[in-house]
Amino acid sequence: MVDIDDIKRIADTEFADIVINTTIIDYKLRIALKNHSFIDVYLSRSLPDKFGYHWECMDESGTIYRYDNVPDKNWQVISTYPYHFHNGT
Repeated sequence: MVDIDDIKRIADTEFADIVINTTIIDYKLRIALKNHSFIDVYLSRSLPDKFGYHWECMDESGTIYRYDNVPDKNWQVISTYPYHFHNGT
């Protein structure tokens, strides 16, 4: 079974060309990227092999964009559920 340390090692070694740093916060891994965005990876503590993630960036105007796979009941009507994109609105 993969753990958060395994994912951290992969991000740090295999993606060193785009990763600035990685930080483990409780059960979440935050991966800071060179383009000033970040990815959070969450491993489920109750369901084996289940995970959540989101990628977030901010443009020059301060608008935040985010893509994630966390089931959000507000997005159940879209065909890609639970995957969804927040476009700053």
